Amino acid sequence: MDIDILKAKRKSLRAAFSMCCNGISNRTETLSKNEVNALYKQLQDKFSPLETIQEEISDLLLTSHDLKDTYQEDFSKAEEYRDKFCQIFSILEASQEQEILVSEENNSVQKRKFKLPKLELRKFSGEPKDYLAFWSQFEKIHMDATIAEEDKFNTCCSA
Repeated sequence: MDIDILKAKRKSLRAAFSMCCNGISNRTETLSKNEVNALYKQLQDKFSPLETIQEEISDLLLTSHDLKDTYQEDFSKAEEYRDKFCQIFSILEASQEQEILVSEENNSVQKRKFKLPKLELRKFSGEPKDYLAFWSQFEKIHMDATIAEEDKFNTCCSA
């Protein structure tokens, strides 16, 4: 294929890729997980054909004796677009990780409040053989992540 035709295609692909990158850069602060996934797909769709055309142009530049001098300049420009892709991709990943952290915080275990009746709890005698019976009173409370640490402590203190 003629190199001028490939360069014309690449020019339009670069313009579309740049518009996509600029749009993503302006919106990264307020993105949901679905939007991040959609933008990543869009970015991928813009960059893949650009990279394919760039490889074809690079191959033609290397095989043509007249155009070998322009290869380095063309390669540098292509690297700028690859770097931009990596930068935007990193921004999207960070945005997605932030969204995951926020959702994990929102879905964290809700602490329950209890008004427990006064119980007569076994006193630990200090003998190792009595420890298992003593500990079994507290194990359920100790393992329950929905009970606040303060409530667990108060239960242990009341023993």
